[in-house]
Amino acid sequence: EQTKSAPLPGATPAEPTSRAVGTTSLPIELLAELDDDDPVTRLLSRGQFQAAFDQVDLLLNRSSDALAHRLYQRGMAQLALADRTGDPERYKSAGLDFMRVIIYRPRSVKVVGAALMEAGYVHQKIGRVDLARKLFDRAKLYIEEGDQSELARRLMALIAAVADER
Repeated sequence: EQTKSAPLPGATPAEPTSRAVGTTSLPIELLAELDDDDPVTRLLSRGQFQAAFDQVDLLLNRSSDALAHRLYQRGMAQLALADRTGDPERYKSAGLDFMRVIIYRPRSVKVVGAALMEAGYVHQKIGRVDLARKLFDRAKLYIEEGDQSELARRLMALIAAVADER
């Protein structure tokens, strides 16, 4: 499956949309199975992360339909805002949303793989490289090169980025 790149906060259309991981610059990837016509997906794709967070928060309070996708979207919005500000509390909130995907919807295999990977990234950012490695190893069980090649490439780059960290 293809993935959708969401622009980074503050990026102009002419500049690349990536976030640094170690010395590697990686795009923020959204799951390809997210509906392009979904209002939250459109906001994320446009880099309007606070608006996406607010919208998905309202949707989660109304219904549990598509819970895994909504929690993933909220986590991605918070993660992008955390990358913008460096706020450790935002990283932790994003990490909680990713872990909720894993707990509440463990059979949503594609979303679980992406959530594990992003939870690992969160742990890397807050200095828990040991947990990041474990989460990346679990994510490898869900993310296959053929199905989710962009996510697989990102996962491999994240794994490489933490390989030498203590």
